[in-house]
Amino acid sequence: MYTTELVSQLKKSNVSVDGEKTKQRVEALWKGAKREQKAQILALADVVRATLYRVYETGGISAKLVVAMAQILDVSPSYLTGASDSPTRDLENGECTDAVIAAFLNEKGYQKLVEKYPSTVQNKRQRVRRASDRKVAAIVLDSPSVAENSDFALPSSSALTDEEVVILLRALLIKAKTDEKAAATAITIRHNLLS
Repeated sequence: MYTTELVSQLKKSNVSVDGEKTKQRVEALWKGAKREQKAQILALADVVRATLYRVYETGGISAKLVVAMAQILDVSPSYLTGASDSPTRDLENGECTDAVIAAFLNEKGYQKLVEKYPSTVQNKRQRVRRASDRKVAAIVLDSPSVAENSDFALPSSSALTDEEVVILLRALLIKAKTDEKAAATAITIRHNLLS
């Protein structure tokens, strides 16, 4: 997540591609946001509520507000500016990651600023997902039914990347459809994750 250090240095000029779409989308997202999210957006963008209402009226939105709303509401910056019609099309794995924000800022001419202030904090969802992926990998790799039925050597859980853990889980779920032991392992993993 990009912090106020970077966001405060973004220009207040309009970056909207389609003012009508921006008006409608910002209003709908703002009205649907929780109170805490609204406070976070205003604090991160360092703006007042009147700024949001101006967006409703003019359709013009600043990069500061786009970055703040995109990060907090987990929506594509391109969707907010009217460049894309899908709130998730330009996102990675359905999330507004730091890479998505960096690409948007680079496109708007903020390359030097992105380099100067690299993202310092990961999305909460990214941290939670990575932690649960590691937990799943440990469960899968330590499970006797997987080890006994495996046709390949499994690496230690610390050697697995996030993508490999996801692939491993998908393979286990596919195998669980035809193998009772793999199904039992999948149930154990689910139980351990939910507990």
